Amino acid sequence: MQRLKIIQHNVLHWTTRKYDLCNTYRQFDPDVILINGHGLPDENRLRIPGFRVHQMNSSGEQNDGVAIAVRCSLTHRIQDDFLSDTLAVDIETFDGTLTIATTYLPPRRQYIPHPDFMRLIRRQTPMLFAGDLNARHQTLGYGTTNQVGRDLTDYFRRQTARHIGPNFPTYYGPLSSTSPDIVFSNQTFHYAHSLSPGPLTSSDHIPIIIDISTFPILTPTPLSYSFHRVDWDSFQEDESLDMTDATDISRASLEEIDTSLADWMTKVKDTADRHIPKTQYRLEPAPRPTRQTQMTRIQFNALRQRAQLHGWTNDDYRRYVRLRLTLHELRRDEARRHWGQTLEGLASRCKEPRRFWAQVKRLSGRTKGQDSYLLDRNGQRHYSNADKARLFTRKWETVFQDDDEDYEDNDMVLDYLAVHRHRTTPHQEADPTRLAGDSPLTCFISLEELKAAIRSSKPTCPGSSGINRTILAHLPPPALARLQDIFNSALSAGYFPDGLKEGDTCTTRHNMVSVGEEARRTP
Repeated sequence: MQRLKIIQHNVLHWTTRKYDLCNTYRQFDPDVILINGHGLPDENRLRIPGFRVHQMNSSGEQNDGVAIAVRCSLTHRIQDDFLSDTLAVDIETFDGTLTIATTYLPPRRQYIPHPDFMRLIRRQTPMLFAGDLNARHQTLGYGTTNQVGRDLTDYFRRQTARHIGPNFPTYYGPLSSTSPDIVFSNQTFHYAHSLSPGPLTSSDHIPIIIDISTFPILTPTPLSYSFHRVDWDSFQEDESLDMTDATDISRASLEEIDTSLADWMTKVKDTADRHIPKTQYRLEPAPRPTRQTQMTRIQFNALRQRAQLHGWTNDDYRRYVRLRLTLHELRRDEARRHWGQTLEGLASRCKEPRRFWAQVKRLSGRTKGQDSYLLDRNGQRHYSNADKARLFTRKWETVFQDDDEDYEDNDMVLDYLAVHRHRTTPHQEADPTRLAGDSPLTCFISLEELKAAIRSSKPTCPGSSGINRTILAHLPPPALARLQDIFNSALSAGYFPDGLKEGDTCTTRHNMVSVGEEARRTP
C-alpha cells in the first residue's frame, strides 16, 4: 500500500531524550517527523540519522521550539518565513504537492497566530497541520475553554478548516488524560488518513502516528560500501585482479594510456561491487531496545487499555510516571553501553590518534545543518541544485573576474608560453628512456612509493570511480603493479590521464555571512 507516514510528538526537551526518541521513531519508519518543544537554540542542531532536520526556536526557551525532520530521500521544500514559530514543508507526491505544517503553543501563550494559520488554510493544495496547541474546548473533550480553543473551534464551525483528530489521549495527567495535540486540514485535503497512538516514551506526551494514502516522490539515495563486512581474502583472490590480459604500455600512445587506465579502473570497480556489500546507511542510528525496554512499553499498553475501560486515576498516573522514568534510565544505559562499545571498536581498528578522533567526529554527526535554499539579492528562494549552482556561479563570477590593469601583462605571458610550449605539451607516446633519473621528476615510480602514497592519502574519493583508499590498500600485487606501469608510462609521456581529471566540487560555507545568502559559500 502506498502511504506517507508522519509522526507528531511533543518531546519535552530533545537533549535528554534523543536516544530514546530516535529508537522510537525508527521502528515506525516515518517519512516526516513533527517535533514540538525541543528546547534547543537555533545554533544547536537537532540531528536524526537519515533525516534532514529544519528547526526554529525564536524565543530560545527550553520549553519551546518546533522542528520538522524529513527523510533525506524525499523531494521537499521548507517554508520557514512565517510570522510565528511555524514550520511547513511541501512534499512532492505522485498526486501533487502536499503541505505538512506544525507549530507549538505552550499553555502560557494564549493566542493563535491567525495570519500564519490562514496562510496555510487558504492554500490551493492539500494541507495537513499537526501540533501541540494546548487548545481547550468542550468540543475537543475538555470541561473548560481557553482563547486558543475558542478560536480553533471557530475555524471548524465556519468550515474554514476540518478537524481530523486525535480521538485518543496524548497526555496523561494526575487525574485525567487529555489531547492537547491537534490535527486538522484545509478543505482541499482529500487523502484517506488514519491516526493511531504511539508507544510510551520518556516524554510526557504520546506520539501521534499519521498515515496518509499517497506516495512521495523519492530522490535516489546512492549506495555506499560497507567495508566492515568484507571478505578481503576472496577480494584479493579474484581472477580479474590478476591482470593477465594486460598489454605492454611502455611505449603506448596517449589514447592507449587512457584506455589502459579506464580498463584497470573498471576491473577494480567491478571486483569491488562483487565482493563488497553496499548499504544506504553507514551507521546504526541508535542502540536497539533491550528486553527490559520492551517490557516497560508492554506494561504501559496494558495500563492504557485498563484506563480506557475503568477511567484514569491518580494511582494510574503514579504508575505511568514510574514507567516513564524507568524507560528514560534504561535508554540512557543503553546509549552509554552502545557508545562505549563503539569507541572500543574504533580504538582497536584505529591505532593512530588522528584517525581515531576523526572517526569519533564523524560518528558525532554534523554540527550545522545543510542549506534548504539560497536567497538571491532580490530575496527570491532557490531550492534545486541547478538553481543553486547558477546563483553560485553568477555571484562568484563577479569576484573572480579579470582586472583591466592586468591586461597589459597578457602579451608578456603569452609570449613566454609560446617560447616554452615544448615544456608543457605532452609527447605523442610514452618512452621509458625519458625517465633517466637525473631529477625527482624523471624517476620511475617504485611499488614502495606507490604503497606509501596510498597509505598517506585521505580516505575520501572525489572521483566518479568510487575507488577509495580502503580498496587501494587491499589490492593484490598484480593490480598494484599494473597501476604502477600506467603511472610510469604517463610520466614518461609527460601526460596526465583524463581518467584522473574527473571529480566532484563542493562548496564550503562561512558563518560570518547571514543564512541563505549565496555569498556564504566558496569553492
